[in-house]
Amino acid sequence: MKRGYTLAEVLVTIGVIGIVASMTLPILIKKYQYKQWTEQLKKSYSTLDKGFRKMLADDEVFELADTEVFKSITKDDCAHFDNTQGQCKDFYNNMKKYFKIVDIKNIDYKYTYLNDDWEYSYDGYAIFLADGTMIFGYSFIRNLFLGIHGNFYIDMNGLKKPNKAGRDIFYFIIGSDGVYPMGSSMASRIKGEGDASWLNTTQTYKMCELGYKTISGLSCTARVLETGNMDYTVKINPNGSGGSGS
Repeated sequence: MKRGYTLAEVLVTIGVIGIVASMTLPILIKKYQYKQWTEQLKKSYSTLDKGFRKMLADDEVFELADTEVFKSITKDDCAHFDNTQGQCKDFYNNMKKYFKIVDIKNIDYKYTYLNDDWEYSYDGYAIFLADGTMIFGYSFIRNLFLGIHGNFYIDMNGLKKPNKAGRDIFYFIIGSDGVYPMGSSMASRIKGEGDASWLNTTQTYKMCELGYKTISGLSCTARVLETGNMDYTVKINPNGSGGSGS
């Protein structure tokens, strides 16, 4: 004769399942969120890259300084503190030809470093794109200055949280012929730093390895795009191999 489960046994089993679920569910949710953010970063970068490359193609030139967009900068640069009706009005209007800009407005915004040990308050203009990407902290330079045409941050989901570098906030450098993710070999060469990519062991580019003393997350852009994940506990050697962290 088959013996059924007692009420006590059923309750114990349910309790064990509940404990296991409470331990694993947050991990699964976090991994899913990281995957979503990673895919969004790829889309945002693709949109930005295509926009700058189209500028070059339309004017049949090889350098951004020779495009009508950058020529429309009537002073040295157009930065995040310049409003849309001042000297940078023409520049903003020309940018709209290459990016689906839905709004440009002054914002009061805060974001944190990856390890939460520093909070930055931002008060300036931001450019909002149709796909939800927000461009802020930007500087677009008319002529090359120290090898770059400018730089900017993006928040992939606009003003929505977590507003954290290395999660939904990433940094880009504008070179003579396009935009490059911070932490990439190309971005470091443009800045005159040699091959100081995120794979190197220099202090600047170890800032997206959890466990390092200063984890800003600002140099993680290239790492996420190249590895396809946001697991900063994984230590990756210069030859591309890595071991999983906790």
